[in-house]
Amino acid sequence: MNNQISLAVNGIQHTLEARPNETLSDLLRYRLRLTGTKIGCDEAECGACSVLVDGEPVVSCIYPAERADGKTIVTIEGLAGEFTAKNATPALAGGARESAKENNLSDLRALSSESFLDGGVYLLHNINSRALIRCTDFRARPSHADQLHMDLWIHGQNIACDAGTYLYSGKGPWRNGLARTSAHNTVTVDGEDQMTMVSRFTWTNWSKGKVLQQDEKIWQGEHDGYKPVSHKRTVMVLDDDRWLVVDYLRANESHRYALHWLLNDFPFKQKDNSVLLSLDEMNYMVQVGMTEGHGNFSIVRADPNSTRGWRSRYYGHKEPAISVMLEAHQPQVTFWTFFGFENDVVEDDGSILKINSKGIPLVE
Repeated sequence: MNNQISLAVNGIQHTLEARPNETLSDLLRYRLRLTGTKIGCDEAECGACSVLVDGEPVVSCIYPAERADGKTIVTIEGLAGEFTAKNATPALAGGARESAKENNLSDLRALSSESFLDGGVYLLHNINSRALIRCTDFRARPSHADQLHMDLWIHGQNIACDAGTYLYSGKGPWRNGLARTSAHNTVTVDGEDQMTMVSRFTWTNWSKGKVLQQDEKIWQGEHDGYKPVSHKRTVMVLDDDRWLVVDYLRANESHRYALHWLLNDFPFKQKDNSVLLSLDEMNYMVQVGMTEGHGNFSIVRADPNSTRGWRSRYYGHKEPAISVMLEAHQPQVTFWTFFGFENDVVEDDGSILKINSKGIPLVE
């Protein structure tokens, strides 16, 4: 028996020790640290773990890793990086199932082909950057409470990242703590999750996500996990690898809203309500704000007493990350997040956000 397997993943050749009963999803997530391959139902139902094997879509949670020996694998990170989704995405977009109607997306007449419907993942492109957005109507057991979470990549670097898993059976906040809404790049209401966690692996009151709009320049979706509070997110593709994310939270009574972004652990500087990340020879800016009321801005890296400011790229290992949060306590709030460059000028003029003197309406 050959004790090694060799496979090409996203254009990189890997030779690894073969492990008995290992699935391809476990190999990708925990050994190659490609956490974009999600473990949802773990039963080949939801399609969140779909990858391409020699150009064909497979559900990697039941695909034996040893069968990948000699094959070419493309994951969602490959599509977000230097791989072009033009060739690979149509197969992945089908995922484990072919029916978009089951995802409540049948009313959309012009879905981009660069979407992974069954896994509830949507992809937007800029020149050298990609955004991956999570929005789904769960049909099988959820693993994370992560509706409207967004990953952002630029020049192959993961700027806004997924926290991963770390431990299912850790102590205190580490008992599958990174599955909670507060660990994701979305908005938390009243410190609660979007669904109810009743055990390490079981969620009840599943939240329902719905895509409202999608084309090459804009994506908009919502979920009902905090009803009667409504949460709608709009992601806009701006010029030259700039991005704008707008979150609308609406309710009749006051609530505690917390906009959260988990950033990769690059060297950084803080200035007012913005973070400047040093990426090789480029400085990339993440700036947050709100159109009405007053918010509390904070940055935490590797908090020793909580899961805040941590990420896990493979199971059982955690590493520091940069947690950016803007909190508000009021009935309604409109948060905005700008991803851009060091010399960009952002001006908040209430219902209009000016970026380098160009006005962008923030109304719903």
